[in-house]
Amino acid sequence: TAKVGEAVTLRVAATGVGNLRALTLRGPRLAGVDALEPEIDDRLNNQLDVIGGERTFRWLILPREPGTLKIPSFVVDVFDPQQKTFGTVRTTPLTLTVTGASADDASAKPAGDDNSTEVRFGPLRGESELLRRTPELRERAWFWPSVAAAPLLLLALWWVRLAQGRLAARRAAGRGDAAQREVDDKLSAAQRATQNGDANGALSALASALKKTLEVRLGEPVGGLTLRALEEHLQKDALDPRLVERVIGQLGAIERARFDPGSQGTVQLTHALEGVRGVVRELAKARAKRSA
Repeated sequence: TAKVGEAVTLRVAATGVGNLRALTLRGPRLAGVDALEPEIDDRLNNQLDVIGGERTFRWLILPREPGTLKIPSFVVDVFDPQQKTFGTVRTTPLTLTVTGASADDASAKPAGDDNSTEVRFGPLRGESELLRRTPELRERAWFWPSVAAAPLLLLALWWVRLAQGRLAARRAAGRGDAAQREVDDKLSAAQRATQNGDANGALSALASALKKTLEVRLGEPVGGLTLRALEEHLQKDALDPRLVERVIGQLGAIERARFDPGSQGTVQLTHALEGVRGVVRELAKARAKRSA
């Protein structure tokens, strides 16, 4: 039994084996009764690899009118794994007797009548509203200026990256120009040594010019590399195999000429000078093509 406006809890407990979390029950729908969404509690266990336990539903119902309410049975279809049969289980129907005056009659009672001890509740609220102590993020003064400034920050970051890239490219170009001037100076020195009959000076300048060009190409010193190791480095650098063969051939010829007096004449040195100049030009073209 209950009085009008008195909250009553309807509890349904389902106990068994299986996936109890999948069990859903439709709440009671009774005339003149307000029912809230149920609270659900699960107590599951796993014994000998068998999952089971208990799922409990609790509805808070609030009668608004006096009378006798019939709460029908809750029906659930189940499967018996031992008997391997399907069946149906149902709860016992309940009867709720509500006493007292209806909410409309209570509201029509004169205001001066204080003899009634009936407790009355206000209307149920299906939704709640929070009172915020601080404004939302979008309502703060700095939010929209920050949103507007974000593209400008990205643009500034892009511009800085672009400027850094261009500066690095100019520095690399400057180093390349300085190295090219050094190579040209060594070729000029080799030409003067050839004209003066200084074979050792000419061969040394030619070797230095060619190795400096290779260092710019590979980005590392090559003075300590053998011809075989240098050839492998150039092949890994994706250089044209024919150009690699010319480079190694020129260096090998210069090394042999240092120990062969017959290769130190003016004609031989002039031929070596032109060969090194041709290889240097080809390497410069290959470097420019790779940069592009």
